[in-house]
Amino acid sequence: MANITSNGTGGGKWTDTKSWVGGVIPTSSDSVNITKGDIIELVGTCNVLSFKNNGIIKASRTVDSTLNIQNSGSVSGSSASLDFGTASDPIPANITAKILLNSAKSNNAWGTSISITSSSLLTMHSAQFRQRNTILAPCLANDTLITVDDATGWKAGDHLILAPLMKEQSAKTYFKLQDYDFSIIKS
Repeated sequence: MANITSNGTGGGKWTDTKSWVGGVIPTSSDSVNITKGDIIELVGTCNVLSFKNNGIIKASRTVDSTLNIQNSGSVSGSSASLDFGTASDPIPANITAKILLNSAKSNNAWGTSISITSSSLLTMHSAQFRQRNTILAPCLANDTLITVDDATGWKAGDHLILAPLMKEQSAKTYFKLQDYDFSIIKS
C-alpha cells in the first residue's frame, strides 16, 4: 500500500502520471490525498483503497467514469468537493458517472464509507431524463419488448426498476438495460 498525493500544481486526470507526485497512478491498494487547489478528473474506472480530498474530485463530462472505493473516503475543507455534476455543469445524458462503495473488499469494520464535512460539498446533477413511466402494454414472462410512454434520455446501462402498484406487495425487480439487451426504440 502506498500513500499517493496529487501534484499540487492544479491536478489533472486521475489516469495521468503527471497528476501525481512521483508519477504513480493510484490503484485499489493505495491511499490518496488530493491537495487543496488541485482538481482531479475521473476518467474511466478509478480504483482506490481510501482517499482524503482537500481539493476537488470531478467526474468527467466527456467519458464514463467510476470512483471505486475499497475502504473509505473523506472530503474536508471549505474548498473541497466531490463533483458528480453541478446545476450549471451537469453530467450529460450520454455519460455515466458512478461512485462505488466496495464494502466486500473493505478492511474497515464499518464497511465502506465517505464522510463529508459541513464546509465541503458533494454535488450530483445529471441531464434531465424521464424517471417514472407508464408501461403501455401488458408484459408477460419472456417478453422481449416493454413499451413505455416516454423513454427520453434513457440509454444502455440505465437501470429499470419494475415495482408493484399495490402497497402490500413490496418486491421490486431490477433490470439493467445492457444486461437484458433492451433497445430504446423511438416511435
